[in-house]
Order: sequence, then structure tokens, then C-alpha cells
Amino acid sequence: MNTFDPTWKPTTATQQTTTPRILRAQFGDGYSQVELDGINAMLRKWELAWEPIHVSSGAAPPTLAAIDAFLRANAGLRFNWTQPPPCDGEGVKVFRCYEWTWTYSGGLVCGIKAVFEQTAES
Repeated sequence: MNTFDPTWKPTTATQQTTTPRILRAQFGDGYSQVELDGINAMLRKWELAWEPIHVSSGAAPPTLAAIDAFLRANAGLRFNWTQPPPCDGEGVKVFRCYEWTWTYSGGLVCGIKAVFEQTAES
């Protein structure tokens, strides 16, 4: 399994979402019972951004090109990644990336946005 390069730090526009997977039983008298669905019911989803960088040569900056190459090579496949602070203390986790976007702000300015979804697979 490949590892996403830890030197490719996302910018502050990064967002993390946790949507607990739950089981819910609704009873006729208005009472409901809710439980987490298994031991891996609280997986994270990260919306990462690498801010636009001015490109004077007309080609993508090496870091953005390397990020894109990694995502293409691992499209939908599992890879290791260390989450940004404060979650970095948890160590390396397994993620998948199904979607990423090149952003263009006009002229020769570009960036990348990607969605990393944590998986319970090891």
C-alpha cells in the first residue's frame, strides 16, 4: 500500500467531517433507541486543499503535479496518510480518494482540492 507524502501539507482551507453511522430503532410510542453501528462507526472525511500557486512557466508546480500523479495512481485504492493536527497524534490511517479537482483562479494560478475518506480496512 502506498503512503501519501507527509511533506505535501494541505492549507488552512482543509475541513474534516465525521458522520457517525448509527442504527436506530423507532418504536410506536415515540421512543427510539440509537446505537453506533459497529466498532468503526466514526470514520473521518477530509476535504483538503492545496492553495493556488502562481505558475510562471505555464506548467503545474512540481508539488501539485506530484499530488495529482499520486491521486491518479491510487484512484479509489487504499493508501496510508497521517492526518493534519490535531488528529496527527493518532498516527497513520488508511484512506481512499475518489475525487479531486484542479482549481484555476485565472491566468497561471492553480491549486488542487481532494476528498480523503477514511476506511476501516487495513
